[in-house]
Amino acid sequence: MARYHYNPSTGEPGYCRAKPGNCPFLAQGSVHFDTKEGARSGYEEFEENGFQSLTAQLMVNQARVQREIISRFSGPDSEGWNDPKFRELIDERDSISRAILKGDYREFLHAPRPRSAVPQRLIHEPVGSDRGDTIVGIGNRQESLGEIAPQTAKAMIELSEEWLSSLSSEEAHAVLTYSSTPDSANGNGAILSQAVLKAPPLEPTRVYSGLSVHVGRDVLSQYESGRIELGYPISTTLNPAQVNGFMGMYDENSVKQKAVVLEIDTTVGAAMEAATQSPHEFEVLLPAGSYEVVSVRENVEFLWDEGGYGRDAELLIRVRRLED
Repeated sequence: MARYHYNPSTGEPGYCRAKPGNCPFLAQGSVHFDTKEGARSGYEEFEENGFQSLTAQLMVNQARVQREIISRFSGPDSEGWNDPKFRELIDERDSISRAILKGDYREFLHAPRPRSAVPQRLIHEPVGSDRGDTIVGIGNRQESLGEIAPQTAKAMIELSEEWLSSLSSEEAHAVLTYSSTPDSANGNGAILSQAVLKAPPLEPTRVYSGLSVHVGRDVLSQYESGRIELGYPISTTLNPAQVNGFMGMYDENSVKQKAVVLEIDTTVGAAMEAATQSPHEFEVLLPAGSYEVVSVRENVEFLWDEGGYGRDAELLIRVRRLED
């Protein structure tokens, strides 16, 4: 199968003669294309997008290849493992993963792409439904968002890629580490918040966060005052069902804790779709900041999907993120 790439240093497109997964240009920011013209257009996009760090470019490339793998494997005309390109794509993804793990802190000489000053719409279609004592989500598959809310899925990817293009190597590596080890936010909160604040501004967007025991303690100690201060980034999601997997139940002494969910209205947040290792979570990372309590509901059930199972949040606290 013909495979073309471009040389990120010269822009020259060419036929790839390396064994699948061994192309040296993958580690420099290229991907493979079916035609030479496609490779030439790929280089033009590479220059136009103006990525500031190699790490961020590789993260985006890996996510793009992974989406193609999922699309080819799960589509109605899928040949599954019999698809001759399937193994090739897996080799390409794994090669990019190895390049990322090498931790190359190379900075590109691209001129920074101007950060959009116009708030961007992230949610275009309803993602889940709120019925008062029950909130229904959209399941737990990466394809679900694209099937139920295709414009939202597209916006998640585009805004995520635009955000990553603006990050320095240090910021991109902090996001990369967080994506595989979320607990790293405890030690890298400042650099993560700095990175998130480079994301395109959002139109008012509603997200949900099922709180760990640690974050839940901070929220429970403050919410009755009407204001919550969180000095670290928090993970949120467009899909309310995802809180089921993150509500803390027991502390370090095996004592049951109150199940708490935040429902957050925000104009600041970074779509993680092109950076995360769990793209089915539809994650939006919020920086450290302050929140105004809007309302509190008790005993709200969160279902994974229509007719599915779920868990009860003993407290659902709706908040508005205050402008920095």
